[in-house]
Amino acid sequence: YIDSYPEVSEFRRRVLDYGLKQINAQGDFEVMLVPTRLGRSFTHFSMIIKKLKSSKLNHTSKDNSNNSVKLLSPKQADMFTNLLANDSGFGSKFARSGEAMASFMSRISQDLQRDLGKIGEYMPYLVRAGFEKTY
Repeated sequence: YIDSYPEVSEFRRRVLDYGLKQINAQGDFEVMLVPTRLGRSFTHFSMIIKKLKSSKLNHTSKDNSNNSVKLLSPKQADMFTNLLANDSGFGSKFARSGEAMASFMSRISQDLQRDLGKIGEYMPYLVRAGFEKTY
């Protein structure tokens, strides 16, 4: 394909952006391209793939299976985020390779406030940190 498009902008517009538009239309993922330059020329594109959260799936399926799990308030999330991020067992399982502590803590806090599925995954560590499930 590259030989067919002498300009990077044409290759991106006709091939890359077209494909990304089709992928993003499916709704499961959001894919973004980040061009990297060396001087005035493009050396490569990096792809960022972000899984989109489906609010219907996260709330209804988990609510039906376990009525005791609730989203945490921002204050609760901040308290447990600090405890979880400093737990070596939790960090070794859920931290991403090369992830900074600040971004790891931000991700945990957002998960605790928005994603019932993640709260279910984190529950053993939350209970160990002092979280009490209500029945």
